[in-house]
Amino acid sequence: MEESYIAGYMEALGIQITQPTVALLNSIAYKHPIVFHYQNLALFNQKELRHAYLSMSLTDLYKRLVVEKLGGVCYEHQLLTYHMMKSLSFDVHLLDSQVTPREPNLYDPSR
Repeated sequence: MEESYIAGYMEALGIQITQPTVALLNSIAYKHPIVFHYQNLALFNQKELRHAYLSMSLTDLYKRLVVEKLGGVCYEHQLLTYHMMKSLSFDVHLLDSQVTPREPNLYDPSR
């Protein structure tokens, strides 16, 4: 990963790069959702999408979220944070999850 990505990410958060500590992790976890907001409009706007798919490459993620400040959906934030944490020497792993309803068929559009 380019060092400029890490520097740009940390600058956007307003955090100085230090050794990986719990304090640094807490700062990033607190500031990331404030600075890099959630939005899914790019999925519906072909001009923003620029492709038939939403690229998950680090270069494209960094450009959309950090440089262009477009915001992104959960998995975009997950991947960007993963790459940044890994580059800052944190021991990180990607995990997938899914939210499922407690009661099936709770939503009925005919009501």
